[in-house]
Amino acid sequence: MITLEDLKAKGIVFEGARGVMAYDANGKTDFQKTVTNMAMDSALTPNVGFPGSFFQYVDPQITEVLFGVTNAARLTGGDVKQGSWEQEFYNFPVEEVHGGVTGYNDFDDASSVDVNYNYPVRELGRFQATIKYGDLESAKASVAKIELASRKQLAAAKIIAEYANSFYMHGISGKQNYGILNDPNLNAAISPASIGGNSTWASKIAANPGDAGNIVYNDINALFAELSSKNGGHVDANSRIILGISNSMASYLNTPNQFGATAEEMLRKNFPNLEVVQVPELSTAQGEQLYMLLPEVAGQQTCTTAFADKLRVGRLIPFTSSFRQKAVGTSWGFILKVASAVARMQGI
Repeated sequence: MITLEDLKAKGIVFEGARGVMAYDANGKTDFQKTVTNMAMDSALTPNVGFPGSFFQYVDPQITEVLFGVTNAARLTGGDVKQGSWEQEFYNFPVEEVHGGVTGYNDFDDASSVDVNYNYPVRELGRFQATIKYGDLESAKASVAKIELASRKQLAAAKIIAEYANSFYMHGISGKQNYGILNDPNLNAAISPASIGGNSTWASKIAANPGDAGNIVYNDINALFAELSSKNGGHVDANSRIILGISNSMASYLNTPNQFGATAEEMLRKNFPNLEVVQVPELSTAQGEQLYMLLPEVAGQQTCTTAFADKLRVGRLIPFTSSFRQKAVGTSWGFILKVASAVARMQGI
């Protein structure tokens, strides 16, 4: 059973909440048990004219949308909670080892090794939406069997999730908060192979329809070669790899060559731990992009997307004939620790 502490650990905070609504074996809200729990809770404030479960108890289904990873987070292997919402800056250490050796000599100490440290800084972005509902509005909704307060909380959770996904991709303007598409430490994107002057998949396949699967596979394999060449032998075909592709281009993965083999089939065969993630934002004004990431190299996490609080719902404020409640999200953006673990291709 989910508790308020479970929600808090995941970055979901409801100010003033007393508990979590009860559910039956079928995953449906058990209103009778919830009401019984509320009746036994002497700390609850009196009902103010609406069902107390909307205001004092948290429905975990409302925040379910925040638990599911967005596609931006999937591209990095999942987002993580870092710090708390009152903090302004997030520093993470990056270590670089350097040095060399010489032939042994009892009286020679010429060669040495050392480590360099850098502490990149990211700023926290906070964003908000306000939930509002009036007495008459709620009364009319109840006639239609609509739990208006709950539905508006769900709407706020969805809007917060959508904007969090956008900040993971693009960062937040005016802050040291960057996205998957614009982190300043990303390596330059490589170009797809050109065949007869054609470089996009559409033009190359139109000119060579019988070679479609091979054309797509070869460009993706070039991204893997880019990763492999920059990670000192720590990467091979069995490594966990995430491939990001826009939904507009994903169908090309299933376009067969003259022998009926698709790029996806060849990828699954040669890269057994490859995960394909569709990310609409990879359709950019500069052209279609491919991303290939290594979630970890040599046992170290290479990148992630991060938040302080995924959803913080403020206190419920009663007015003369309406109620308001603020929903807040936070984002540290895209955290890139190992630039060599990300390869990009522009113009497919």
